[in-house]
Amino acid sequence: MPKKARQTLEQKQECDRLQKQRKYAEIQEDPEKYADLKAKERARYLKRKEQKKISSAQDMRPRRLRVQRKK
Repeated sequence: MPKKARQTLEQKQECDRLQKQRKYAEIQEDPEKYADLKAKERARYLKRKEQKKISSAQDMRPRRLRVQRKK
């Protein structure tokens, strides 16, 4: 029985990306699941903001704000 060829890193990343897209599309079709996902993302954002991992534009210094806007 021949061995299966191993996927390269790029192929694996591509498969993972497509799987995430399919799952997100499935969640978007169901209003309840989508609302749960949005609430979860919002809670994560607020937690990160509270930990000062995310800063608002008005709290940034001008130089850092320019760099952030260039991204």
